[in-house]
Amino acid sequence: EVVGNTSINGDDDTDVAKDSSRGLHHLQSGLSTSLVNILSKENGRDVFLKWMHEQLNTPSNVPFVNKESLRIVLHLVSQDRENAEPTRSTMQKLNRFFMSSPIYRRIK
Repeated sequence: EVVGNTSINGDDDTDVAKDSSRGLHHLQSGLSTSLVNILSKENGRDVFLKWMHEQLNTPSNVPFVNKESLRIVLHLVSQDRENAEPTRSTMQKLNRFFMSSPIYRRIK
C-alpha cells in the first residue's frame, strides 16, 4: 500500500532516524522505518485501522472493539500476567484509540 509518497513496505530511513526524541525502538520491532514514519504521523491511527479492516475483511465504518470487548481482553491478559493492571486512564486511552477514529464517524 502507498500512503502519500511512501510505500508502507519500503525502507525509507529519513524522518524517524533523524528524530532522536523517538529513539530507535522501532528497529527492535522488525517494522521498517517508512512504516514507523507513516504510523507516527497525525493520521497514523487511521492508516492502521483501515489496514486492519482490509486484512480482516470487515466493514471500515464499524469499530473493532467496544467497552465490553476491552474488558474481556483485560481479563484474559490479567489471567496470564498477574501484575497486568492497567489504570483507568490507560483503558480510556485504548477506548479512544479503537473507537473514536474519524473513519467511524458517519457523514450526514
